[in-house]
Amino acid sequence: MSKSAKKRFLKQQRLEARKVERKAAAKERRRQDLERRRREWEDKLSGVSDGERAWLVESRKEKRRERMGRKTEERGKRAERLRGAAEVGQNVVLDLDFSDLMKPGEIQSLAHQIMYCYAVNGKCEYPVHLWLTGCKGNIGAQLQRLPGFDKWIIEKDDRSYIETFQDQKEKLVYLTADAETTLEEIDTNNIYIIGGLVDRNRWKGITMKKAIEHGIRSARLPIGNYIKLASSQVLTVNQVVEILLKFLETRDWKNAFFSVIPQRKRHPIENAGKNTIDQTGADTNEEEEEEEDVGDLNRRKKQRAEAKAEESEVMKVLQLFNEANSSTETLGAETAYRFTHLPGGIMFRRLVRLRFASPYSTCKRQKSPFILPIDAPVPIKAPFPGHAHGRTWEDPFYWMSNTADPQLTDHLLRENSYAESFMADTEDLRKKLASEMKSRMPARISAPPESWGNWLYYQYIPEGKEYPVLCRRHKNVNGFGRTLCNWLSGRGGEEVLLDWNKIAEQFESSLQNWG
Repeated sequence: MSKSAKKRFLKQQRLEARKVERKAAAKERRRQDLERRRREWEDKLSGVSDGERAWLVESRKEKRRERMGRKTEERGKRAERLRGAAEVGQNVVLDLDFSDLMKPGEIQSLAHQIMYCYAVNGKCEYPVHLWLTGCKGNIGAQLQRLPGFDKWIIEKDDRSYIETFQDQKEKLVYLTADAETTLEEIDTNNIYIIGGLVDRNRWKGITMKKAIEHGIRSARLPIGNYIKLASSQVLTVNQVVEILLKFLETRDWKNAFFSVIPQRKRHPIENAGKNTIDQTGADTNEEEEEEEDVGDLNRRKKQRAEAKAEESEVMKVLQLFNEANSSTETLGAETAYRFTHLPGGIMFRRLVRLRFASPYSTCKRQKSPFILPIDAPVPIKAPFPGHAHGRTWEDPFYWMSNTADPQLTDHLLRENSYAESFMADTEDLRKKLASEMKSRMPARISAPPESWGNWLYYQYIPEGKEYPVLCRRHKNVNGFGRTLCNWLSGRGGEEVLLDWNKIAEQFESSLQNWG
């Protein structure tokens, strides 16, 4: 066994081991969930009378019988539809003769796509007659691992499609993006073939070449006439099958494409008549696109891994800070200490990583002239009993409601001192940010007026102030007489209803006097 083959074998073994572990973990979660629901049910029964308990038990059994009956009925209807499609349905073939050209991961992806094809076909009111040709070798073994594959109502053939339909060769149509003919209508007499290949763009044009070698017709889906694929110019096997199913249901290509192709991969064509679109069609011999649920799961795993790695970096930084020399500080470590202890520490962790990883993160500097407190001031706790609505509790910080308490004043002053010393080296930055934000804001910010009766109500922030002023003004009425009356009565001017700036000044003044 070569070195690369050995690595592939070991990787496959690890994947299999992880799969077994995931199954065991899922089984354990289901067992725990079942045990939890059983306990909840027993607790519910223990708190009711005998008659009510019997009614609850019988009601639960009846609901379970109804639920199982619905599932059995739906399963029977699905099987009946699939058997009917085997007799009179549209024939669609998945060509699986490319398994020798794919890697193990690509074969697994193709098997999942085939599973999605079977699932969506069974849910359709008018399913197609699905065929799996070339169902042997690696892809056949991978399909056998799918749950219930042996019970699928689907045609499975080890032979190639050209051998399976050797007497109907004139009916075969290979769907490939490289075809010159566009598929405008689906003919129920034809047999449409979809290439089952996930190759990461290594085997371009292989399906078209195969159709030419076998002397059969080829066609491409009319995707370019309706939409333009914005990102990857590929469709998966299950997406092509879904498009065919949707078209057979609606007889509308546009509806079929927009219903199946994800929004992130498309944007509408404003003028399809210009024929300026890259006619890539629906060849599935390109990079496979994972289904929505699988993609979401992978994204969540990636986010958890990134969060864990980020947390590990922060902990390393904090450890370096704790080991810092008593006479000097590591700039990056100090930054980590400061920012991760502020409210909203999650937002600042990226700053910690960037600053600590910079070339200057190991520079030494003398300590700040002020003495930074080790811990923030903590208010004392004095339990105070509270009673309301039949409930009793203890509020350890009730004493802080007494603004005349000198202990409260002392605590607030110590908090202010701690905050100032903690943020002292950011004062210039804060002033710069405040100045920049102020320069970007208009001198006067006003809201559009709102009509109410004969008045227009509005608010604005005066120039140089921080808070809004709420005002109203009489509506302008046409006519010299009405205008003159409004002017003489003073109705034409602005009437200030509430000035928050005056209230703020009074509040700040009272705070200064209180402090």
